[in-house]
Amino acid sequence: MSPRKYTVEDETKKEGCFLGVRHLQIVLISCMAGICFGKNVNFSVAIVAMTNTNANSDIPTYNWTDTNLLISSYYWVTFPFQIAAGIASEKYGSKWLLAIAAFISSTFTAALPLMAQFGSWGVMICRIVQGATQAMVFPSAFNLVAKWAPVPERTRLCSIMFTGSSVGTIISMSLSGFICASTMGWPLVFYVSGAVGYTWLIFWLMFGSNCPQDHPWISDKEKEYILSTQGTNVPVKVIIIVTLLIIALRRLDVTEGVFGPAAALIILAAFGKEATATMIILLLVIAVGVNSAITSGFMMNNTDIAPNYAATVNALTNGGSIIFSIVGPIAVHLVVTDTTNIYQWGLIFYITAAFYLVAGVFYLVFGSAEVQAWNSGGTKKELPAP
Repeated sequence: MSPRKYTVEDETKKEGCFLGVRHLQIVLISCMAGICFGKNVNFSVAIVAMTNTNANSDIPTYNWTDTNLLISSYYWVTFPFQIAAGIASEKYGSKWLLAIAAFISSTFTAALPLMAQFGSWGVMICRIVQGATQAMVFPSAFNLVAKWAPVPERTRLCSIMFTGSSVGTIISMSLSGFICASTMGWPLVFYVSGAVGYTWLIFWLMFGSNCPQDHPWISDKEKEYILSTQGTNVPVKVIIIVTLLIIALRRLDVTEGVFGPAAALIILAAFGKEATATMIILLLVIAVGVNSAITSGFMMNNTDIAPNYAATVNALTNGGSIIFSIVGPIAVHLVVTDTTNIYQWGLIFYITAAFYLVAGVFYLVFGSAEVQAWNSGGTKKELPAP
């Protein structure tokens, strides 16, 4: 039985759908995103304690000189695994893909202190496996959002999903520093991260689902509401209005998310030595905080232009960010030969701002929210006049 026709009145008539199973799915995905980001950034904190030979004598420390390689090794194989995860999640569903990724990632996270005893190469193996498995998360998550989020709620629910990554980063970095300074030392950072990952896995196996049609507890009303907004029987007028509104919102968010940080970094570089500590902190907080607007900007375009292939499109677009994640530290190493030289850091800020500006202008010119013809495997057809 095909879902009933979606109308504009459904926007204001959502009885029984205000809080449902779809929100639980998004919360679970958001938690997974936070855990993944947390597992990545906590290593950057723990590695300081791991290589501090003057720290607690009861905790093993190592005299490694390849710490930059250990940090960047997380990204070495993420791109091919993202592509594979995108294709696999679209073909087989995301539930078990996320479960496998969570299990393997958590296992190698908890095993990192043990592997460290075999040298930096042991840690590098753990980091590479972490990167490979956690690369599966966001393509799978976008596939789930495309299936679970009603079109009118898609931006809001996806923003909630991305909020988890920011919250996870903040919590993980704060707790990691506290744990490293405790009597248990840096190994506890990885034990806790692994335990949190296993805990999430239990909840995901209990409550997660590939799509509304497969969930055993979802109400018929909520299922009908979700499917009705994703069908092909949406009135043409609604399609036109929603598409125009979506691209306007996407461009507004991108404008805020890229031009804001660019302005903050340019100001910071221009002031140089005259910038006070308070000013530096404020500008960096603005740069990072305002940048979060892109989560509801271009990052949501995956589900706008190709809801059926949102996972693969996300994997492809993430490829660029992975490249910069690898090249960025190398560029800083080449440019900043003296870490106390404020002008060398200023050049880094100018270069970063330039990338922001170029990317923002490119998106404003070419960005679109219209579903592409290849999303359904057919030829693009002109919409009839409303």
